[in-house]
Amino acid sequence: MKNKLVVTEEMSAAFGREVKRLMTAGGPTLESSMASLQWFADTYFPSAEPIPIILWCPSCNARHIDEGEFATRSHHSHACQTCGLVWRPAIVPTVGVQFLPGFKDEK
Repeated sequence: MKNKLVVTEEMSAAFGREVKRLMTAGGPTLESSMASLQWFADTYFPSAEPIPIILWCPSCNARHIDEGEFATRSHHSHACQTCGLVWRPAIVPTVGVQFLPGFKDEK
């Protein structure tokens, strides 16, 4: 399985150090927490292939499926074509798909 996430002891220790740094810096804010998570993803998964994911807009609940170049291009942010909200469903690259790999509605 090419998208399997393996967390090593080194990664776990680095993440723990980052959480401790945030806590001693006056407590984490949303911005500092997101920056830390992004640093972690960029450091340990720099060339990760996008993870296929079924996406629903968190604002209007419209289904989001990446098409055209976005179906294969690595990206973090997704824009709802119904309401215009731009959001990041994960700290690693994702791609909105109709069906998860290995699953398909055969009706």
